[in-house]
Amino acid sequence: MSSKSAPAVLEPMLFSRQDWGADETWRNGRPAYNHMMQQVHIHHTANANDYSSDQVPTLIRGIYRYHTHYLGWSDIAYNFLVDRFGGVWEGRAGGPERLVRGAHTRGFNSSSTGIAVIGNFDEVRPARSVLRSVAQIAAWKVHENGGWPRGRVRVRSEGSDLYDANDLVVLRVIDGHRDTNQTACPGRHLYDALPVIRRRAGKLIRAAEASAQPVQILSPATITGTASVGSQLLLQPGAYDPPDVTLAIAWLRNGMEILGATQAAYVAAPEDFGTHLAARVIATYDGRGQANQIAPAVGPVTAVPSAKVRAAGGPGRARIKVTVQAPAGVSVSPSGDVEVSLGGRRRSVQLVDGRASARFKGLRPGRRRVSVRYLGADGLTSVEAGGVVRIG
Repeated sequence: MSSKSAPAVLEPMLFSRQDWGADETWRNGRPAYNHMMQQVHIHHTANANDYSSDQVPTLIRGIYRYHTHYLGWSDIAYNFLVDRFGGVWEGRAGGPERLVRGAHTRGFNSSSTGIAVIGNFDEVRPARSVLRSVAQIAAWKVHENGGWPRGRVRVRSEGSDLYDANDLVVLRVIDGHRDTNQTACPGRHLYDALPVIRRRAGKLIRAAEASAQPVQILSPATITGTASVGSQLLLQPGAYDPPDVTLAIAWLRNGMEILGATQAAYVAAPEDFGTHLAARVIATYDGRGQANQIAPAVGPVTAVPSAKVRAAGGPGRARIKVTVQAPAGVSVSPSGDVEVSLGGRRRSVQLVDGRASARFKGLRPGRRRVSVRYLGADGLTSVEAGGVVRIG
């Protein structure tokens, strides 16, 4: 494969800003872009190291909030983040494939990409999966910009607490934050692992350049169906060249893999309520580089409640009681408005703890049809029910 097509093979599987729940209203202004990329700066976030995979989006949102609300920056500082399990996450907005200017390395942001590993690596050693992911991001970005991960480069400083503005500094193509600023970042253990990351990134580039033409994506993966608890979603995996590729599927809940959900069809579960569902597809073919894509997420997942009607009638009057319940396993108390219709009249009443009551007077005697329509709220969809009441 030519060097021009190598980045397609090197590009890692990436969780998007949507996957970690970025509130785009926190950003201030449009992304800025660099004209070149000479370096990859490695950081750590100094968070605790014992977080679970489910906590990763929350941690990233916390970093984002700190950078925008407390430091006053326009966005999260880092271009990419890597969790302790090796997951790769999009950081600053503007397109991970583009040269987005970050705010991660004072004095050296105009010609670099910043990768932050979530954790404190003064305290622990980074896992192999972390080193693999950091190396893959670095290999991807360095190679597509004409660099070599084990090399050095002459960089002009814009001014930091180590180098004055306009100083010409010779630095590693892949370096640590402490190489350019007065800081312990990225922690001693991660800093000591930088030679491993450089070597691994170089091997990845050489392997990509030597590999055959990768599988080509001819049409994107999509998801059809209704994102509602109990409803089936179907992944349309897209089309590829060659056509007889082997597909590996993984359904994702808010960007995290759902254990055992590896088929094209997936029935939304109660625990999916309120989340976004997506699906990752990896297409492989012997002798060719794999193609990876994530079908656009659907959601948030809704749920269809049930409604029950109890009607009691008397002389010229009726009382209609309505109960709305969420499906089993969906922990939300139905709220919102219910429309009750009886004898050509309509009342709008509000649910309280899933219950509502409407009274009608001045009704003519006889059997009357009762119609109830819950309008839906808080992720619960509308639902209708009916009954009969006898007016004396």
